Amino acid sequence: MPKNYPTLRILFKVINSKNIMKKNNEKTSVLFLENGPIQVTGTFQISGQYGEKSIDETVYLCRCGGSKNKPYCDGSHKSNGFKG
Repeated sequence: MPKNYPTLRILFKVINSKNIMKKNNEKTSVLFLENGPIQVTGTFQISGQYGEKSIDETVYLCRCGGSKNKPYCDGSHKSNGFKG
């Protein structure tokens, strides 16, 4: 990874609980978009310094380090030259 792009430690776990019904038996998937964010779809939790958040949708996580809304992507990769 280039020196000017800090690594971002992201911890997430797939929720496997009887209390949560996945839409159409949807599986959680992680996709690294070319020169862009990480797309995570399904039912999972994101853990960070402010606690955990359960998610049942699609989110885009910042990979370039430039987002002002971390860990979520705000499109900064389009203007900061991120390649990855």
